[in-house]
Amino acid sequence: MVAERSYEATGLDTHPFRKRVIEVMSSPVKTCGPDESVQFVADRMCRDRISSLVVVEGDRPCGIVTSHDVVAKVVARGLAPSGMVVRQIMNQPLESVPPDAYYYQALLAMMKHGIKHLPVIDGGRLLGLVTLGDLARRRESGALGIVNRIENEDSIEGLRRAREKADSVMSALVAERADPPEILAVTTEFNDRLHRKIIELAENEMEAGGKGPAPVDYCFINMGSAGRKEQFARTDQDNGIIYQDPPQGLDPRVVQAYFVELGAKISEGLFQCGFAKCPGNVMASNPAWCRSLSNWKRHILGWIRHPVPENILSTTIFFDFRPIYGRTAMAEELRSTAFMAIQDNQNFLHYLAAEDLRHSVPLFGWFKTIYTPLTGKHRGELDLKRSACVHVVDCARIFALRSGISETSTTGRLRILAERGQIDTEEAESVISAYQTLMTFRIREGVRRAARGDFENHDYLRLKDLTDREKFLLKEAMAAVARFQDHTGLVFAVEGFV
Repeated sequence: MVAERSYEATGLDTHPFRKRVIEVMSSPVKTCGPDESVQFVADRMCRDRISSLVVVEGDRPCGIVTSHDVVAKVVARGLAPSGMVVRQIMNQPLESVPPDAYYYQALLAMMKHGIKHLPVIDGGRLLGLVTLGDLARRRESGALGIVNRIENEDSIEGLRRAREKADSVMSALVAERADPPEILAVTTEFNDRLHRKIIELAENEMEAGGKGPAPVDYCFINMGSAGRKEQFARTDQDNGIIYQDPPQGLDPRVVQAYFVELGAKISEGLFQCGFAKCPGNVMASNPAWCRSLSNWKRHILGWIRHPVPENILSTTIFFDFRPIYGRTAMAEELRSTAFMAIQDNQNFLHYLAAEDLRHSVPLFGWFKTIYTPLTGKHRGELDLKRSACVHVVDCARIFALRSGISETSTTGRLRILAERGQIDTEEAESVISAYQTLMTFRIREGVRRAARGDFENHDYLRLKDLTDREKFLLKEAMAAVARFQDHTGLVFAVEGFV
């Protein structure tokens, strides 16, 4: 592996993501009671030049009130602040972090909940407060700045630049040896926000072009690695649109044409921001992946009842779908339909397992030697995605579909399966550990190759670049994947279906 680079060498600042919250929080914290007058706390915030007060009842923090709350919930509505109390406008439940949380965890909480003030609480005791300003001052071009930039951008070009900044954040997390779940959580939040903003711009473009707003409700879904919250590199798009069945009097062909055009604008925007178009055309711009809810239901039932190779391939992409934008209830209704259909067609799962077992983990001989190509472009390189990671993804998905688990992330599926007794707990932990090891190699290699402009071969690892310990860890991880693949084959009696 390439030696870790310093922050100075990468152009990043020297305040690591893995700094503890207690090191960056403000203390002591200004507080108020829930029954104090809104007028009083507004005057106090102005006088003390602060933008928030943590609400404490007894000795327990129970909410937070900000200057924005006063403006949006009182002044903008023409209400009298003197006649209201804090309890009526404070934010509950209170989002907080413990003092030993990392910078990235505070950052992620702020991004997820759209907040700028985060109390630091230990055992119910208020220790401090982390604000967007606190984090921004310590990382002036960091993740929170990127989030704000994404939210405020009104052009694809601006979003493209924000995406490039987001890549530098991932590089920083890798340099600080953050674990894959940490890296993927932050990257997913960036990508989801970027997708939503691109969709909004596409909607605006449709209206500006005289096409009007969406004729019916719809939901935009991501599939593949993005659906699993495991997209870390500039991988290609896998997405689709589910739209409400048109009411009587609205031509279904006109409705689909609208959403296919909208999908094309979204796909192009994503492409401009670095997400390559899918070579297999699995995108919302393709009518095959842009359907009404009832049409989607019929289509999925067809996949499950007729598991020919083409349908099997489609399901391995589709069944990791996750709603990103719009009326998400339609996506969950579609998922429920799929689960019920699978319960009535259990053989479908056997075909999925048989498809995965067509290729095995490339370990050979008594000593489990890792096999790599002897000739060609990738001589001596291991394709981490297709050789190992895909088998964990596939097998976890098969068990999850059998159990009706709506979680889409691979490690999340494995943990739920273990909790439900569908997989042995020790085996699940072994596979999760192996998967995270493999993802660590993939992410670090992806960042290394991206730094030199190679965005196509991020899944390939050159074995001769590894230390002896890294080779040992890689071999152990692949052996765990092979065992899980074998177990899946036994559970689903693949032999009878190959």
